[in-house]
Amino acid sequence: MEQFDPNFRIKLAQRVPSLQSVDQLTPLSLEYLRLDDNITVVNDTKYALKVFRKYPANCPIPRHHVIENRDGGCNYDIDQLGFRDLEKQKNPGNIILEGGRVDDLQHQNSANGKKELERLLAYHEGILASCKITVSSRPKVIEPSIPLEPMVDGNDYEDDDDDEDEELSETEEDNYDLFYLDDVVPKPTYWEEINRIEAALLPFHYDGRLPFEPFIQLIIESDSAKSIECYKYTKLDNAISLLRKKMFGGRKLITVGCLEIGMNSEILRVPPNLKFKVNELRIMGSLGLTLEELEPIIDPSSYPLEILEAGIDEHQSKVTKTVAKTFVINNDRFISPDVVRNLNHPNVHFKLDRLKGLQFPGLILSWIEMNKSVGTRVSFSICLEDKAAKIVEVVGKRARNAMMANDKSCVTIPMTDSSETKVYYEDLEIGRILIIEVAQVNN
Repeated sequence: MEQFDPNFRIKLAQRVPSLQSVDQLTPLSLEYLRLDDNITVVNDTKYALKVFRKYPANCPIPRHHVIENRDGGCNYDIDQLGFRDLEKQKNPGNIILEGGRVDDLQHQNSANGKKELERLLAYHEGILASCKITVSSRPKVIEPSIPLEPMVDGNDYEDDDDDEDEELSETEEDNYDLFYLDDVVPKPTYWEEINRIEAALLPFHYDGRLPFEPFIQLIIESDSAKSIECYKYTKLDNAISLLRKKMFGGRKLITVGCLEIGMNSEILRVPPNLKFKVNELRIMGSLGLTLEELEPIIDPSSYPLEILEAGIDEHQSKVTKTVAKTFVINNDRFISPDVVRNLNHPNVHFKLDRLKGLQFPGLILSWIEMNKSVGTRVSFSICLEDKAAKIVEVVGKRARNAMMANDKSCVTIPMTDSSETKVYYEDLEIGRILIIEVAQVNN
């Protein structure tokens, strides 16, 4: 059975109970495993548990529920009044993830919560009104991209002829270029916020009786097939625990090439006494306590990991090379240069373009003053190719005794008699990468 596809083994063991004990005693190796609050992905097959709201025929369905049902259902439990059910049952083997995220709008189930939701709704509708867009003009399901700030009419701009004649210094021109080469961090549109707020207000109008019937749906999807199984409603907590018990229960160790913990996880539900031997670990949330709390399910032989991917802030720079050979940081918001300065790991890659261009020259100059050891390397994915080239150019101008390569793609700055910092960029399959590393001086 060890040679069988893992998803086939899971299906076979469920359909032929007499094979379950044999399957559990046979080593299980997975290339990829993702564990989220209600999603399990095994290699190329996704198992999603969701709550589907079935409305009576010819009954109007709220916009947000249309969107959720189209995706198979919502990702949270619903209480008897229609509010998000906040009661979470913790079973043996489960882990509380402090880095998990929840939808705070779904927590407003009191009179004060209703007032706060109504205030937020009025605020977002007011923003759209200032853009001369009415809420009734929004599309029914497909939502347009609305700017996060009110649009300004062209007539509101004032031309200043004096500014056109004023020449900028070279430093000001460089700063101007770096400022406008930053990536744009996506945020929810006003439409999305209005839809979510309106959905959170709906239960206040149910008068204690749900206008729909909830069901649990198990959606199994791969590249070649998709199936949907519908069950009588029970809490998602119980459903996900039961599903993972059928998939992984009775085992002591599973070998995983890449284990990913989803960013929406509040409670990580795994069968008791189960450990994973992991090559790569991806934590799609904040680091700190989350990494520590995963220790009970990570087999000690996994360390050092080949790759650890996680989010990080100024207070969470504890990852060292004893934990992982490469540390990948996946913050989805802009970060402070202090995050880079305080890192203890010698080989770090920032997966997203989340450091502002203006901050790079100061960061690199302070890096030189800190006398980082030879072999220390930090790299950054860069969204706009010109940004990397501009950073190298500006550092070459501002660093003392800097030496620029003939093709302008690399600048070298002396540190000591035996070490130097190189700042350069490379074009890889994933895009342009800016690299800062300390190298041995070649005499």
